[in-house]
Amino acid sequence: MQTQIETTSTPPRLHIVPSLSAELRHSTAKAHQSAEGASFIKTLLLGHCSEKAYIHYLWALRKVYAALESALTENKNNEYVSRIYLPELFRSDTLNVDFQKWNPSSEVEATQLLNDAVQAYTGHIQNLSETKPGLLVAHAYVRYLGDLAGGQTVGKQVARQFTGGKSLEFYQYDFDDIDAMKTLYRARLDELGSLPDASIPEICAEAQNAFRLNENVFSALSEIT
Repeated sequence: MQTQIETTSTPPRLHIVPSLSAELRHSTAKAHQSAEGASFIKTLLLGHCSEKAYIHYLWALRKVYAALESALTENKNNEYVSRIYLPELFRSDTLNVDFQKWNPSSEVEATQLLNDAVQAYTGHIQNLSETKPGLLVAHAYVRYLGDLAGGQTVGKQVARQFTGGKSLEFYQYDFDDIDAMKTLYRARLDELGSLPDASIPEICAEAQNAFRLNENVFSALSEIT
């Protein structure tokens, strides 16, 4: 007598597309907190930042954004970069306006520490542009979503501390709905997570590195009084 063996069929596994925006937020939480805890940022948020230090901050940001936005533009047809290439978020022009109005002489004697930190940051971006342009997504994430979130808080504090018509173009956009833009940006990031060869761990690791590069700049700015 032949015994029939019952088999239980295993349902096919569903392919779950990871959320790159969620992975970035989770994996960079500690690095983000560390960067925000830098003494310069605390001073800025408490309204105790000197005008000299703020001008150096603008000087550093101009160089970082110029490098990043040049790299993004050069690689805007890259399958990764193209998803998050949104020139309406670019800040170089606004930083140039602010810097000229805060510091009409355009001269800044940056410390060696600040020079080194900015050069390390911009040099790294330029290297990625030439070797691994897809990882520029991580740097865009750190800068632009940061501008749309915590950057708005910083802008309000700077406006409260420095009165008298100081230029604050860096914190202002040509669109009104910042929350909608944040939602759009996260959606574009999540489109990247669905690419067959998307390396989410590598992008997340690079975002952590971006926060460290930012923190080095903040540490250098903390020494300027």
